[in-house]
Amino acid sequence: MINVSVLGATGVVGQRFVQILSKHPWFKISSIFASEKRRGEKYKDTVRWILEGGIPESVAHLPLLSLERDEPEKIVFSALPSSIAFDVEERLSKNGHYVFSNASSHRYEDFVPIVVPEVNPDHLEAIKYQKRKGFIVTNPNCSTAGLVIPLKPIMDRFGIERITVLTMQALSGAGFPGVPSLSILDNIIPYIEKEEEKIKVESKKILGKFNGRFIPGSFKVHARCNRVMVRDGHMEVVFVKTEKDVSLSEFKESFVEFKGLPQKLRLPTAPEKPIVVREEIDRPQPLFDRLNGDGMSVTVGRIEKLEEGFFTFTLISHNTIRGAAGGSILNLELALKLNLLEGVYV
Repeated sequence: MINVSVLGATGVVGQRFVQILSKHPWFKISSIFASEKRRGEKYKDTVRWILEGGIPESVAHLPLLSLERDEPEKIVFSALPSSIAFDVEERLSKNGHYVFSNASSHRYEDFVPIVVPEVNPDHLEAIKYQKRKGFIVTNPNCSTAGLVIPLKPIMDRFGIERITVLTMQALSGAGFPGVPSLSILDNIIPYIEKEEEKIKVESKKILGKFNGRFIPGSFKVHARCNRVMVRDGHMEVVFVKTEKDVSLSEFKESFVEFKGLPQKLRLPTAPEKPIVVREEIDRPQPLFDRLNGDGMSVTVGRIEKLEEGFFTFTLISHNTIRGAAGGSILNLELALKLNLLEGVYV
């Protein structure tokens, strides 16, 4: 087993890291980190666990450590808030740690890739250009993670001119305690700070190319983001103008047949089907479809051709699994298989 550390282990995404890693066949959580004031407390005594199932026994009795006084493992998963992640991840990576981050702090740097393994595994090449002893690999924000997976086969087969996306994002995306109940009960909030900007920038970077530098995709992106009263699972209504006109059946087929490098390598966290297609008129739905592929599949339905080269579909992805911890863990699995971590092998 390969020892790993989790930073920010008491938050919503940190708990999801703990939950998934506790059952992982390659990795073992040897240390967990939180704020200095909690140092020394047992994880089970200080975390307010809000996920399904209980606290994993293998982690429950671990003492919380602090970055002020303790050294994490060579491999670090970061679930830190962006407000403090920048300096911490920078320091650790310069000291030789391999940082797999869920934070947005470094996503837009020249040689830091935003990786979704089924979409842009070749972007891991960028870490060789980072002037650090270790490196930083990020995953995208939760709504972009679900969006780019079905866009990948469309891009490869038909080309994309422009995308319009309307999101309905779950409450867990705001962390805990998150949105006040009196703000969201009986309500929809039509704005999420910086979310629309993230979708525009990150989707173009992920679906662009890396050739010694990142070249963003040339397609246009329009986004509107809403917070809705759903616990987990981001729903997105997507409109796509393709460069090449194709039939509806060809468009659907691109989803059904899509597989990426993680599926070919049979990575532990990779779902058998990155995209699950539902034909029912009232699917996908968060309650029924967010855990497809153990939360790592994106479920697509309501696929329709509106006019020549113009299509729409609706997707559901699990925001704290595919859109956060699960995506980051899959990034590490892929990096290991590609022998990108010096001295660490599976």
